[in-house]
Amino acid sequence: MDRRSRFAWTQLKVGIFVVVALVIAAVGILSIGNVSIFAPKAKAKTYLAGVSGLKQGDVVLLQGVEVGNVTDVRIAKDTPPTDINRSAEQAIKENTQKIEIMQARLLTRRDELNAMRNDYEKLLREDPQRARVMQKDLERAQSLTESEIRELDNAKTKLDNAKGSLQNIEVTMVIGKKYEDWIKKDSSVELGSAGLLGDKYIEISLGRTGIPPDRDNNGVILIAGSKVTDIRQIITGVDDIIANFGTLSTRIESIMSKFDEGQGTVGKFINDPAFYDNLNTTVLSAQHTIGNADNMLSGVQ
Repeated sequence: MDRRSRFAWTQLKVGIFVVVALVIAAVGILSIGNVSIFAPKAKAKTYLAGVSGLKQGDVVLLQGVEVGNVTDVRIAKDTPPTDINRSAEQAIKENTQKIEIMQARLLTRRDELNAMRNDYEKLLREDPQRARVMQKDLERAQSLTESEIRELDNAKTKLDNAKGSLQNIEVTMVIGKKYEDWIKKDSSVELGSAGLLGDKYIEISLGRTGIPPDRDNNGVILIAGSKVTDIRQIITGVDDIIANFGTLSTRIESIMSKFDEGQGTVGKFINDPAFYDNLNTTVLSAQHTIGNADNMLSGVQ
């Protein structure tokens, strides 16, 4: 074998050694943790409303223990028939019908309210006494309209939340076969995050019943996805609270202004100067009576 042949043979042996070393290293890396690439696997599937960056290869945990990996994340063609989806679809149907009815009713209510305001303004110029009587009817109609507007906004919020809770994202996983028996019908899946902006992972809860999980026609384990509160729903709830506080503040301001103007029994009672005069007279009389009692007790002693 000449010198060139020996050099080529040496390069070939080095190349084979490097390839074998890389294969061994790759097997070692993929076998780190509780799941080996050579261990038997089981396939599982779940549906979530959102995955926020979950991707193929992310870790699957069973009550905190690493048991597998995500193999596929995709949008389901049809809405899966899960309990959460059935509830969400029912809520979408009910609130859609409610919104349509309330919007039609509000249009009529606003027309009636505008006509009543015009009549009130006209009557206020012609007959102020009758206008004061009509003012109460106008205030009741306006309060009812505002209440129906809030109810309509609430129905729209419920509709948006129901649409957002539909579980249309299909997540497929492989888990170690030895962990399969720990997954039961009452197990559920949540999406987790390692830190605020960290990697995503799937968390499966341990089953506490003896009922085995559901499976599809191919024998894939079906695990229910948990309903996770979205940050938009939290913000929407805060907006509703702030709006209710605003409405309450407006009503309190309206009531207090009526008190200041002396309207109603309480307003007349508070703003009547005779009330304060009588109160002062009563206090002075009480002080005089107490003074007489003190003198009488001194005399007795």
